[in-house]
Amino acid sequence: LLTQSLNPGGEDDADGQEYRRTLNNQGEAETFLQAYAALLADRREALTSERTVLAAHDARYVLKAFC
Repeated sequence: LLTQSLNPGGEDDADGQEYRRTLNNQGEAETFLQAYAALLADRREALTSERTVLAAHDARYVLKAFC
């Protein structure tokens, strides 16, 4: 994902969709980073039995969504 070129067909094949592809890749990378941050927070909580700020926020958000 991070090493993809702007033009999959080559540098001379500009099709005008480079910006759209870059935005899609950026959104996908951001989703992966958010999931990774949540995974690390869960791991830390499991290892230290402490709630992180992210985990506490997520718990409050889930409670508000169901109430």
